[in-house]
Amino acid sequence: MFNCSTCFPSGGTPTVDMTCPEVHIKTDSHTSITCKVLSESFDKITWFHNAKPISEQKESHMRVDRKSCNQTLNIKNAMTRDGGNYTCQVVNANATVHKTCFLDVKGKSSLVDEKVNAFFALI
Repeated sequence: MFNCSTCFPSGGTPTVDMTCPEVHIKTDSHTSITCKVLSESFDKITWFHNAKPISEQKESHMRVDRKSCNQTLNIKNAMTRDGGNYTCQVVNANATVHKTCFLDVKGKSSLVDEKVNAFFALI
């Protein structure tokens, strides 16, 4: 069990504050999502991507910086399959609380798209 009473006010139900990145990012970008827990104590923080627990072994480009009251999910070299909902779930004896962010990962524009956009910018 983690104790954050030195940093945050005490209380039964944990409060979760989540810092979300920009909604739209391009492939190969780096981004991070921060989950800050405001609670006297909590048992566990779990990260999910599209309702499935994130396994750092399977997703080697995703790492969680696991500080006791604050955790940051770092995504390096984002891929289009990384788009979707990211959830931080906090559990203690009194409650389970979660916050969710949406991330949209778009592929880089192609050379053809860039030339078409440049052409229409001249008109």
